Amino acid sequence: MHAKSKEFCAVLDEIKAMHLKKSADYGTDTDPLANVRSSGEFGVPAWVGVAIRANDKMSRLKSFVAKGKLENESVEDALLDLASYSVIALVLMRETRHELGH
Repeated sequence: MHAKSKEFCAVLDEIKAMHLKKSADYGTDTDPLANVRSSGEFGVPAWVGVAIRANDKMSRLKSFVAKGKLENESVEDALLDLASYSVIALVLMRETRHELGH
């Protein structure tokens, strides 16, 4: 495996570890994605709710580009969250398709 691919896979492992850790705080015993599914209570499909959260991370990154600093979260944390939200949105979108029989 190429060294750059090893680094890519290492980041994927980091995202997986972060997801498992955060799921313990935000999810439930029966649903690790319970917190992001809650957007459904407002009539917003869960995967769309996650996309909105991802947009918040993009706003944070745009702020960093404009100001050169962030006060409450590192750029690395925002990027890791953004990557995780992308995967979560994909999982939820596929789940929705499956439920609809598509």
